[in-house]
Amino acid sequence: MRGAPGAFLGQYHRCPFPYIDGQIAYGKWRATPGLRYENIEMGRDNRLAVFHEEVKNTKALSSLNLAYLLNRELTLFANYNTSFGSIQHLQLNL
Repeated sequence: MRGAPGAFLGQYHRCPFPYIDGQIAYGKWRATPGLRYENIEMGRDNRLAVFHEEVKNTKALSSLNLAYLLNRELTLFANYNTSFGSIQHLQLNL
C-alpha cells in the first residue's frame, strides 16, 4: 500500500512516457513530427477499510510542428498535438 507512513488513506499516480521526434527541413520550411506513448497508473488505498483501487491508461499521442523561416528575425510557427485527460482521483468512485 502506498501513502505516507501511518496514514489511513493513500493516493498515487505514475506517468512514465517515452517521446521521439525528428526534424525535416526543406528550404525555409521545418516540420517536426513527434510521438509520445503515455502509460498512466493511478490508485487509492484505504487502510481502514482494507480497500485498494487502481486505474491504468495507455495511449500513443502524436504531434506535428510546422515552421516557416520568413527572415532572420521572424519565424511563423504552428503546431498540432493530441492529448487526453487522465482520470482524476475523485473519479475513482470511492
